[in-house]
Amino acid sequence: MPPQRTAVPSYRLHKQSGQALVTIRTPDGGRRDVLLGKYNSPESRVEYARVIAALSAPAPVESGPAAPPCPGGGLTVNELALAFMRHAADYYRHPDGGPTSAVGNFKSAIRPLCAECGPRPAAEFGPIALKAVRQRMIAAGWCRSGVNTAVERVKRVFKWGVGEELVPPHVYEALRAVPGLKKGRTAAPERPPVPPVDDAAVAATLPHLTRHVRGLVEFQRLTGCRPGEACALRRCDVDTSGAVWLYTPPHHKTAYRGKARVIPIGPRAQALLAEFPTDAPADHVFSPRRSAAEVRADRAAARKTPQYPSERRAKMKRKKAAPEREPGDAYTPSIYACAIGRAVEKANAEDRRNPDLGPALPPVPEWAPNQLRHSFATAVRAAHGIEAVQVLLGHANLKTSEIYAEKNTAAAVAIAAQVG
Repeated sequence: MPPQRTAVPSYRLHKQSGQALVTIRTPDGGRRDVLLGKYNSPESRVEYARVIAALSAPAPVESGPAAPPCPGGGLTVNELALAFMRHAADYYRHPDGGPTSAVGNFKSAIRPLCAECGPRPAAEFGPIALKAVRQRMIAAGWCRSGVNTAVERVKRVFKWGVGEELVPPHVYEALRAVPGLKKGRTAAPERPPVPPVDDAAVAATLPHLTRHVRGLVEFQRLTGCRPGEACALRRCDVDTSGAVWLYTPPHHKTAYRGKARVIPIGPRAQALLAEFPTDAPADHVFSPRRSAAEVRADRAAARKTPQYPSERRAKMKRKKAAPEREPGDAYTPSIYACAIGRAVEKANAEDRRNPDLGPALPPVPEWAPNQLRHSFATAVRAAHGIEAVQVLLGHANLKTSEIYAEKNTAAAVAIAAQVG
């Protein structure tokens, strides 16, 4: 006999957000998920009890005066956030169907929103509540520009809710009155500018990278492309008809605005790509799968003893008991950055433990792939001017190029010595 279904909805974990969740039935027979707050917290247990009491009672149980009726049947902030994230997962996608970085950015902005005001009716969310969410971001150590960006994303959640008739229009209009944090007038720290990476730091890191990750680094140094554009490189996206090849990324940062992106590939970068042949034009040039196969082949070639059948059987048994995830066909920017971080750690560890290297060298500073783009922009600006930086980096605004390209202070000093 099948077990009878309980009449009380269960309190459970929503893994994507880390919050507690309960699914209730609506009067029309459908289902609705209600986020309750941080999982296993006292506040979420209280909210769960309130929801269950509201389901059991003939009228909703309220601790204060009833909220004014609003479109959507009085959704909570948690429910609005959940509905928006479902919309974002479908809307923010690349042409190939993969999610864009906007989905993760909205998740980061919505977490403090739900933690601060999740059980609150969305119709009652106003400027004071938004400032409380902003203060939570500041207390968590977020920088001023990051806080301002996240607050604007929270506003966009409520703007979407107004468009879907889930939130009254006056809610979003009131949130628009909250200005962004001004430099020097807030406790939020300033984000330090992203500097170019020193060539010595790159040179010390390269020996500790696999061949394919080294190829990513060198390709970025020669073209100034974004990390994601380097990871997505395929031969079918490269026009090789001219002396300078033209790479059109399948997706890029400003594609949704209708902007075109073409990356010139000069002779040195062309010679680099020749070292990474692919079986098919649609295969990624820099591939974790092929890199792992090369590492395994090198290890097998370096073996001094044969692999006996018993050892092979034991290895297969271990793999079956704890299977490893197979490498993917392409790198992601985050995996690329993690590989560089581990290589920097290895470079510093080797310098500390190897006495034959001479006097102790200064540690290799941590650096990230996007700093290679800044280094490229700075070098191009010094040799060819800021307009060349704008063209090569694909910026629509010259001011954006100035953020990437460091000013030539040495030239200014030399001129000042002559005229000052």
